[in-house]
Amino acid sequence: MISRRLLRQLDEALAARQVEHGLGLLQKHGFAIRAISPRQANAASFVDCLARWIDMDFTLLEQVKRLLRKFSRDIRANLPMSDCLRLRLASGIVEMHAGRVDKAIDDLLYVLSSDKEIDDKNVLMIANYCMGRCYRNKGEYGKSGQYALAAAALASGKSLQKQRAVIQVLESWILFQQGKSAEALRLLRNAELQLKVTDDHVSMGNIYSFRARMARREGRREDALVLWEQAVAAYQQRPASVGHPNMARALSYMAHVELLKAHALQRGADKLRVSAHAGGPGKRRKELIEKERHDSIKRAQELRKKALIELDIAKAIYSKVGNRRGLGTCLLRYAFSYLDAGQFHEALASATDAYDLGDDTDVLLMARSRIVQCMIEGEMCESEIDTEPRVHADRARRYAAQAIDYSARTQNVELQARSHLAMGFALLNAPSNATEAASSHERAAALIKEARLYYLSEELEELWKRISDTTPLEGPLRKWLLAPHGQSLDDLQKHIYRLVWRYEKKSIKGVVRNLHVSRKKARSDLSKYGLSTPAEPAKRASRKETKASQKQSESNSARAE
Repeated sequence: MISRRLLRQLDEALAARQVEHGLGLLQKHGFAIRAISPRQANAASFVDCLARWIDMDFTLLEQVKRLLRKFSRDIRANLPMSDCLRLRLASGIVEMHAGRVDKAIDDLLYVLSSDKEIDDKNVLMIANYCMGRCYRNKGEYGKSGQYALAAAALASGKSLQKQRAVIQVLESWILFQQGKSAEALRLLRNAELQLKVTDDHVSMGNIYSFRARMARREGRREDALVLWEQAVAAYQQRPASVGHPNMARALSYMAHVELLKAHALQRGADKLRVSAHAGGPGKRRKELIEKERHDSIKRAQELRKKALIELDIAKAIYSKVGNRRGLGTCLLRYAFSYLDAGQFHEALASATDAYDLGDDTDVLLMARSRIVQCMIEGEMCESEIDTEPRVHADRARRYAAQAIDYSARTQNVELQARSHLAMGFALLNAPSNATEAASSHERAAALIKEARLYYLSEELEELWKRISDTTPLEGPLRKWLLAPHGQSLDDLQKHIYRLVWRYEKKSIKGVVRNLHVSRKKARSDLSKYGLSTPAEPAKRASRKETKASQKQSESNSARAE
């Protein structure tokens, strides 16, 4: 029999984040839990209570699923409304942990819409908190923030201080995604102070993982790796947490950063090889370069090996709990690894499998998958693999366009910026698209500046470099810079005006803004270089006629007086 006393003890332990104490209680009453009957007193309340503990011990997920199956439709029809709502809350929590957020939202909304039937504010607090988590996973940060605030408001009082700290971690993540980094960090520090004195190692792991993602966004990859290692160590404090999806998430992010480092090391090694051959005589110098190149390759191989082991562990965890988003993320990491090794078909197959896991509902995963598919098709276009390059170029643009569409359905600015970067690179597979690529660059640059996505600056600069190398107008300008003798400064100014005029899509405002000249001078110089639009003279004439008409009207008025 499940007593009210046991329920109260479990609720109090969870609120205070006394994890070992609470899990000890569950272990002590394990037999009673397994033998629970839907017709027992407090059965529905216990299923709800147990579902809330899944975050602390993910092995409880299967137990909750098994208990929920015992409550058939016929049995639920004869239960009090309050018990039915607790079962729906438990079902919503299970769906959320399984990654089926839309189903979870349906259950949770039903609970929140029946708030008059609920006499326990903790039920509403948990429902709001889980709704916030679901909308965060969907990339809808505005809605997520509203539910997180509602949950925090309900977590009032000293007894819920630690629970409020857990909610603050969610709030800080939303603020971070909205570009409010200082406020996010303040909330996160407060939550960390509250939780580090508890034995809630999962929440501490989440905090370290969050800080790692902040460091990564700021371009501090080494700091990010250290923080992710701390997150993994926190999850490993309890054996049951080793199979926690949040640990899998930390491992997959670690693997991603390690693969990026390996890629950078390999590129550096390739440049060293060119340098060694182009450096002329000097045996000692070549030996030093060759040693540095060998060390870079060895380190890159070690990082790849470590990353793939971490991905294998993460994939196994996600597979066990059926988390499609997590599995898709792992597949995209594998795809990047294959692409870096020049295994294009394996990379494309892995990215396609990730896209299919989105199942037309997970737009975040689908957008990320399309970005990676776009990258792969772009590489295949440049390498002239299998078919005509044009086929791969067309696919790359199509995938980028779909990524832009999917990302626009979220509030994830990073994803939107990456989508526009992908489109910029995809457009450059055909040199005639340089102007459109410049527009994609401009949109990506605005998003990167808005959300302070500094770690994307390298990709943004690379895109602009490729646009500059491709744009026909750059030819004369480059020629002038390389061989200025015999050419006038007026020629240089003409080339610059032409470049800005085209980049700004024949906007005089754009010319004034970029070249810091007056509107009058801009018009004069544009006309001088034959760049005025046909409408400009007509506009000037129209304004002169208007002024003349006004003067004539004023003169007539004066005479009349």
